[in-house]
Amino acid sequence: MLKRKKRTLLLRGSELPPDAPHVDVVVHRIISLAEAMAEIEFYEYQREFAWAFIETIVLNTSDRLTGLFSRQSGKSRIVGAVAASLALSLPWLAETFPLDWRFNMTDEQGNYRGYSGGFSMGIYAPKKEQAQITLEKVQITMDTETTKQIMEEMGVVWSIANGTTVGLSNGSVVRAMSASPQSHIEGDSHNCICLEESQDIDDTVIEKSLTPMVSSTNGGIIRIGTPSITKSNFYHAIRDNIRRDALEGTKTHFFYPCSVTTKYNSLYREFVEKERQRLGEDSDAFQMSFECKFLLQRGMFITEQSLFDETTSIPFGPYSEIYTDGFHLPPIDDTGRQWDVVAGIDFGKKQDA
Repeated sequence: MLKRKKRTLLLRGSELPPDAPHVDVVVHRIISLAEAMAEIEFYEYQREFAWAFIETIVLNTSDRLTGLFSRQSGKSRIVGAVAASLALSLPWLAETFPLDWRFNMTDEQGNYRGYSGGFSMGIYAPKKEQAQITLEKVQITMDTETTKQIMEEMGVVWSIANGTTVGLSNGSVVRAMSASPQSHIEGDSHNCICLEESQDIDDTVIEKSLTPMVSSTNGGIIRIGTPSITKSNFYHAIRDNIRRDALEGTKTHFFYPCSVTTKYNSLYREFVEKERQRLGEDSDAFQMSFECKFLLQRGMFITEQSLFDETTSIPFGPYSEIYTDGFHLPPIDDTGRQWDVVAGIDFGKKQDA
């Protein structure tokens, strides 16, 4: 493992040293390294998502990125290649540029929070097997002939390689775990976590167990998945990012339906067209899997659009004019006795992933 040097206080926002590379240069080269290690070339939409992923780590913005990808469009491949590239490059950058706060941050007390001791990332999914799919992409990237040559030149070797963990001698670790409600995952700390199939992860698990994992490092959270029929934590995170992007001019939500992804792969385009004909363009399966649309009307008692429709909510009329401080029913007789209003909803069943 690389020996950690004594650091000065390098809080985020400190002035960068004259020899510090521009952030665009850093991100571009980490992406180029990812492509070289994986021996592939990212499509344009994959490169856009990879750029945001790397930038939020390098600048320590603690962004919560969300990505809606049509099925089998390569989202796990991007995450796997980028994670492998970060695991190899960030410790090297920390040692090469010891006065660059982006790689050697400390907190207010001077406690080191940088990458000279390695980069840590957790991959979580509703089932362990789903998280292992992305970890397998990391392992495939780390096992190419190009990566072997790069690691030899850098003096880095494997320290751990199994079904749940990839570890390097520079201290970097990528771990895959289940995020089911029955799992016990509290305790791990990461620089970044990736939530695979985020639409199916329990809301309480995300907020109570997963999000705190990046608190000590002010790390990033990458949420990727496909639409569902209910308003999950993933759905609300997407809505929050869309609002933020509109107000602040940022780019934290990424939307890649089949109209985007089929432009880059003729075989994929041919398959999607066959599915369009087989399932029907308006079918639920095609709309969610390939058009990336949430079909809330299939999984909720009433949709927001229907609830606030003028035939349902009655946002005008005598009650809205008279009772401006809220809805009050008039008494039914001279004694002043009020009407009792009772409403009940039978949901029929609980939605379960």
